Amino acid sequence: MRIKLYAIFLGPVGFGIISQLYNFFLLFTSVTNLGVPVSTTSEISKLHSEGTEESESKIAYYFRYITLRILLLSVVLSVLVILFSGYISDFLVDDGAFYYFLIIIFISAPFTILYSIMEAFLRSFKRINTIVNISVITNIASILILIPLVYFWNMTGVGIYLLVFGILPMLLFIIFCKDIIKKYIKRTSFLPSSEEKSLIFKVGLISLSSSLIHQGIIILIRKILISEYGYEQNGLYQSVLSVSITYFSIIYIFLTNYSLPKLAECSDNDAINSELSNNLRFLLLIITPMMLIFLGYRDILVSLLFSKNFSGTTSLFVPQFIGDLFRVGAALFGLWLIPRRKIKQIIIIDVIFNTIFISSVYIFVAILNMPLIYVSYAYAMSFGMHFLMYFVYSRNSIGYSANRIITLTFLYTILSLTAVSYLSNINRELSYYATPFIIVIWFLLSVNKEEMYKSKKMIYDYINKYK
Repeated sequence: MRIKLYAIFLGPVGFGIISQLYNFFLLFTSVTNLGVPVSTTSEISKLHSEGTEESESKIAYYFRYITLRILLLSVVLSVLVILFSGYISDFLVDDGAFYYFLIIIFISAPFTILYSIMEAFLRSFKRINTIVNISVITNIASILILIPLVYFWNMTGVGIYLLVFGILPMLLFIIFCKDIIKKYIKRTSFLPSSEEKSLIFKVGLISLSSSLIHQGIIILIRKILISEYGYEQNGLYQSVLSVSITYFSIIYIFLTNYSLPKLAECSDNDAINSELSNNLRFLLLIITPMMLIFLGYRDILVSLLFSKNFSGTTSLFVPQFIGDLFRVGAALFGLWLIPRRKIKQIIIIDVIFNTIFISSVYIFVAILNMPLIYVSYAYAMSFGMHFLMYFVYSRNSIGYSANRIITLTFLYTILSLTAVSYLSNINRELSYYATPFIIVIWFLLSVNKEEMYKSKKMIYDYINKYK
């Protein structure tokens, strides 16, 4: 909904500018929370499951210790960004006039960062219903004010919307979770060692380093597109990227709420391998139909999601979705390294991946002056290498081996994406009729009764876990 409104009222130029500035906000919040949300989910959930007085005392200590330090850090850094907003705007979009947008949204930064920590504690306490309620209320309330704000104030309205969107979750947490605040904000007698005190921050470095590097690369790529192609072409690519980010965020919720805790509980390599295979299989069954539907009806969906001004983006989705397929695989196979605290390996793989990504974009765009679609080719190639590196490391480190069913499913997925893409290119109307049949054929080839049972069980386990 909000993407559609951005596209209609702001057009490709405004959409591209907002994407760049807001991506900097996301980078800032990712860096400032020090990766603690991911590490908290992994570490605090273990303490909470113990249910002892000692573990509760430890949780209370970490709750107070983390909250106060992250809040202070976020306030100080947000003030610095606001003071230098003009220089930052000039660097990001080659125009310092958009400093006011940064000022508006960065008022909410401390609230956003603090809630990301609180949400991690909610996940650790299995309070998923509370997270969902806060998310639903925030989105409904924000959408109601978004339409008049964007209509009357354009980019300023978007900034005000993002300000409300950033502050409201933390306010709702205070209202809905008074019991948690009252229980864990108090001082405790627990005195951790220096190693225990820094444990969560050390584990958080894994998430932080990955997020910092990749978000920074995205900002640089956008800057390259603005410099070489202009605001409009950058806006067109950001619309394609926003589709990837939207549905990948759904996958990321599954990975952080289900896969990460399950992998953290695995005691041996065989258990990790089994969990990786089950999760990969499940994710392929979820994302493949989504990609096929979007590719088959991309003209219609682009018009619905954005506007006719974005019709030139349809050809970009083919390589972009292939890249997304590898992106999901890379995210999954990199996940088991977090509870094993293999920080060095994750950083090395991510540095190589992001170096390939930014280098290929720069070569295609700035040196060879290739069309915009080559940015999507670079995206697909880079995430393909990202997945390959994690897969090879998993194979060598824990002996992972993809079974025949997963290999065939992956092959059927690639063939189906290629078929729908080809039909859509030669005859759009034909693809409208052929896409459902291709999805049915893919489903019959890829899914058997045993796999359907496993997928249903995984869904039920995920639901029952947070009842």
